[in-house]
Amino acid sequence: MEWQGWASPTEFKAANDALVQAITEHHSTKVLGDSRQIKVIQKTDQEWVNRDWFPRILGAGLTRMALVLPKSGLAKMNIDDLVSRVADRLDVAYFATLDDAREWLARPATEEIPA
Repeated sequence: MEWQGWASPTEFKAANDALVQAITEHHSTKVLGDSRQIKVIQKTDQEWVNRDWFPRILGAGLTRMALVLPKSGLAKMNIDDLVSRVADRLDVAYFATLDDAREWLARPATEEIPA
């Protein structure tokens, strides 16, 4: 998934719902999120992710998520907060580049997450 700046609540939910559908349809366990251009995630969207999206995406079989870090410090804080709520159920790692994120996702899940 590649974020392009700010998303309205409707756009945010539609994009994330599409990801759940893709994970389900393709029986995938991994996702790469390109968050470099994402802006602030609205509070209502953060609450929706915690209440609705995370349970569905985890239920669909997601086990590993590679995230390319956003340029916005505030967006990174939003993402850190969201991810911290599922850190015990989801293997998540942060990266500076898409290539590094892809490389990590291609490794067996038992390998250690980079610092």
